[in-house]
Amino acid sequence: MLTAAGGALLRIPRSAGARLSGTQSQTRQAYAVVAGTVFRDDGRALGGARVTLKPAPEEGTASRGKSLSAVADQRGEFAFRVPAGPMRYNVAAEAPGFKAQGKLVSVSGDERVDIYFQLEREGPAR
Repeated sequence: MLTAAGGALLRIPRSAGARLSGTQSQTRQAYAVVAGTVFRDDGRALGGARVTLKPAPEEGTASRGKSLSAVADQRGEFAFRVPAGPMRYNVAAEAPGFKAQGKLVSVSGDERVDIYFQLEREGPAR
């Protein structure tokens, strides 16, 4: 499209004034990642462990997000995508035959926070 401006012609791309449609008009939401690995007490990866993430807002702060659950892959790895911004989460790992373990993590923005668990066996070691 050509437009006259003070005697000069300016070329303005069509997209400059056009509205975006569908997914193009949606802005991308910033997010953070809480990820980590679950290990056995002997240092080997503990695949199949259930990991849960629950918002733990500070006193007087609104809770953002919901409780999430994942199963660690064969390398013991897991990851959760959470809203960016200051927030605390309780993250817990459990597996049959092992003592459950929980940790508190804090997210301050659009970042990745890594957490590691080393679960002890219940009862006598084999």
